[in-house]
Amino acid sequence: MLAEVKFSYGDLRVDNLVKKFYQSILEKCSICIRAIAGSRKNEVAFHRLIKNSKFNKDKILEEAVCHSQGIAKNIDHILCIQDTTELMFDTENTRVREGLGPLTVSYCKGFFLHPGLLVDASNYAILGVSDIIHWVRKEKTKRVPEDKKRDMSYKKLPIEKKESYRWLKLAENTKLRFSHVKRITIIADRESDIYEEWDRIPNKQVQLITRASRDRNLSDGTSLYAKLDERQPSFNYSINLSEITGKREKRNANISVSYTSVKILRPQNYKNRSPNESILLNAILVKETTETVLEKDRIVWRLLTTHTLNEVNEVRQIITWYTKRWLIEQLFRTLKTQGINIESSQLEKAESLLKLSIAALITAVKTMQLVQARNGLNNRELDDVFTKEDEKILEKLNVKLEGKTEKQKNPHKKSSLAWGGWIIARLGGWMGYRCERPPGPITMKRGLDFFQKIKFGWMLEEDVCIP
Repeated sequence: MLAEVKFSYGDLRVDNLVKKFYQSILEKCSICIRAIAGSRKNEVAFHRLIKNSKFNKDKILEEAVCHSQGIAKNIDHILCIQDTTELMFDTENTRVREGLGPLTVSYCKGFFLHPGLLVDASNYAILGVSDIIHWVRKEKTKRVPEDKKRDMSYKKLPIEKKESYRWLKLAENTKLRFSHVKRITIIADRESDIYEEWDRIPNKQVQLITRASRDRNLSDGTSLYAKLDERQPSFNYSINLSEITGKREKRNANISVSYTSVKILRPQNYKNRSPNESILLNAILVKETTETVLEKDRIVWRLLTTHTLNEVNEVRQIITWYTKRWLIEQLFRTLKTQGINIESSQLEKAESLLKLSIAALITAVKTMQLVQARNGLNNRELDDVFTKEDEKILEKLNVKLEGKTEKQKNPHKKSSLAWGGWIIARLGGWMGYRCERPPGPITMKRGLDFFQKIKFGWMLEEDVCIP
């Protein structure tokens, strides 16, 4: 069961309003204040909450981290998957809200979020977040014509002055906040392949898995890519690749795998002249050999890790853990247009948008926990997501949605999150058969939307009926 979130704003009314605010976002899978409020009274209250200085981004994050700490206290090994997403709020020059900054597309304005998603290493159940780093890029005040000089100047900056420091900062915060967990593996993509991170983060408790971003020089005079390429494949097998929207289709991929130990050299521009002139890592080369996939579309992963690799099963485990990166891609998808649609918010102030975005990200994590609960493989309870009043409605709906045959019955224990997830998925259009594709976030969103309409009618009946 998930640890209960304790809101402590020094005012019981604010505590209750915050709880109602989160519940409304979750149930309606929306961040439109008018849509989630349901009444003019709640709309005014929610707008005041967003503007309330007590309800600040640090407090929102603190509550989320405390929640995750409570869940992880009895888990031996957790994965922390980190990545960055940009949130676009002003996509046209006709409207620019104060406090937002430039994004990858120069004419769009917004800010960046960089969360650490916590996952149980044994069953891949989502546990919560370890941190959420956010920043706004500054507008360029003057044009620098000589791009090479500008690039060299940036490279000479210490890591703490660069945007890439977010990878180290989140890893350090995770180490500090989850020191009670026996083992932590931090997983990231190529942007996290930073020498400072390999140098500072790993210890007996914390390990790293990162996809290599560059052909590093090795202590034996060769290079990383050349050393991996010269190795003969150690074994072949197949893995399931999840869909990444716009990048990759879901498929079963045949892969060949080779691996070796390497000592990467400290870069010449590395500012910290520490004793670690080289770092011992293990490198894995994953090459897809699926004949039905065009060669240009086949995956080629060069993974670096601090985990020991003494046998084939350990190598396969590292590859499996790396494939779980798709969970954070799914989180961003749930946060954006195919889920909560955070970028549609019309709030005027950047500070309010930031608070709402962090709250929405935490709610997106909850939505994904609901999706995961659909198969009943974890022991989450219904009250992790739903209220006692919701349970009464779900009981009535379960009777209506169950069919006459065993295959159409809700197979999960009553009052479990899996039991509630089955009902919400049925409301979202899922037919309930095991042979059918499992319901995803979009189906759950439709189900939650429908459930909220039913709940509104239920509460209206409760209010007007004569005892």
